[in-house]
Amino acid sequence: MLLNFDLDTDHIPIACNTELLDFDLSAEIGSLGSLNAFLQKPAHSEDQIAPRSLVGQPFCATDLAPSINSRMGYAIEQLKLVPKMMVDTNATPWSHPMLYNAQMPRYFQDVRAACALYIAMNNTNTEFVKNYIILRVEELTASSISTAPADLLTRAHALMLYQLMLMFGGDMSHNGLAETLLPHMEQAGESLLGCASQQVDPTDPVPLYPSVAARSAWTSFIFRESVRRTILAIFHLISLCRLRRGQVTLCPYSISQNNKVTISAHLWFAKDAVDFAVAWNEKNHFLVKELDFTDVLRDAGFDDLDIFAKIILVGLQGIDDVKGWLYMRGGTL
Repeated sequence: MLLNFDLDTDHIPIACNTELLDFDLSAEIGSLGSLNAFLQKPAHSEDQIAPRSLVGQPFCATDLAPSINSRMGYAIEQLKLVPKMMVDTNATPWSHPMLYNAQMPRYFQDVRAACALYIAMNNTNTEFVKNYIILRVEELTASSISTAPADLLTRAHALMLYQLMLMFGGDMSHNGLAETLLPHMEQAGESLLGCASQQVDPTDPVPLYPSVAARSAWTSFIFRESVRRTILAIFHLISLCRLRRGQVTLCPYSISQNNKVTISAHLWFAKDAVDFAVAWNEKNHFLVKELDFTDVLRDAGFDDLDIFAKIILVGLQGIDDVKGWLYMRGGTL
């Protein structure tokens, strides 16, 4: 699981309420250390990547050995859907649907157009789509980098979308270009760490009236959680890119250290400021620190988790345990 950030598992709280969970959840949470050892095996190990995984072909979950696929396969299948998700909903699992509602920079308009071309790609237009994406990637990586937090976030999102299209694009797969994106993605992720450290988590209820308070809280949440999710997602994607070429690497500990992310589908999918305030005041929301999901696994309902939360949990727990946890609460993966 590539969202494992080399944590000191001796200090991770363990949930042992078997009456609630009915399976040995604590064993899975406590297995992060052994998972680190597994991922640190030599990159050429046959246990990690199936021999048929070749550079020049689109990446898919079946390229992974079952032991890794149980933690990574769900993420891969969801990532394949992200370009279409951006076109259909103006969002990704790490980019809030309202984030670009007021303003969308030109280079992000370009990547959104590239996503639309990508999902409409066929045997006739493949070369045109590939050339369009290559040109846009070259323009983005050659452009100057603004230090404004919103611009740093938008740049990270654009880089990730281009990388996903290059990874999963079938005949348009362009591995040389995908490789050149990696240092830009690393730089983008590291730049966002400073943005995340400046975010403040409110604890008080959000007033419903006057609505200006709710709008302010909602706007802050949209940016704050998009930043936090993007940090986890971009380093996860970098690790996937390296896994594709047979290099199993762990994200640096600093990515997890002091990391926070709010788990609440009700907050993430709130349609307006009032819906957000109601969800904040009346629904569960979990501030997960340093990937410790103990409270989520103990107290959350199936409807508290969105796709992003499920991707992380499957990576930490394995797909069978997450399916079991959701099923016991009336949900499905």
